[in-house]
Amino acid sequence: INDVTTGRRHNDENSWFGRAILLFQPSDRFSNTAYIDYVEVDENGSRTRLSAVNTALATGRLLEPILNAQNAMLGFWEDESSYPNLLSEGENFGITNVTEYEATDGLRLKNIFNYRDISMRERSDYDGTIRSVLDLDLAQTAAQYSNEFQVQGEGLSDRLTWIVGAFYFRE
Repeated sequence: INDVTTGRRHNDENSWFGRAILLFQPSDRFSNTAYIDYVEVDENGSRTRLSAVNTALATGRLLEPILNAQNAMLGFWEDESSYPNLLSEGENFGITNVTEYEATDGLRLKNIFNYRDISMRERSDYDGTIRSVLDLDLAQTAAQYSNEFQVQGEGLSDRLTWIVGAFYFRE
């Protein structure tokens, strides 16, 4: 959707994604796998365009004159700003580390650690009209940590497989 006031094109996509996996396995009994991921978003924001209203409802009757005026002066893929500087931007970075150790035949230790850092901001015009009805400015930041420790094994002549563990999460 093109904004006729600012000349900006909305609902564009400008994102960068990356992921790396590193495996360290010095023996058959020990392995360590690290997963690293990163996402960066820098876009012009989301915008909708009101194309129809239900005039049987009171809100539809209120929006009908706005829709008619908008349709008379704008093309279908055009909109006029009611909320300036729409954007969608942010970063999301994470690390997951999985360590596995086979202590004996039938007994394994496993640790799963995760860290995630999120910072996002979204300014959007969701009502699809030239009025400021549903314009949103949302921001989110979070740092998350989690760890899971497991003891795994077999018993009863390999007829039973079991896992005992503990989990921790903090945001």
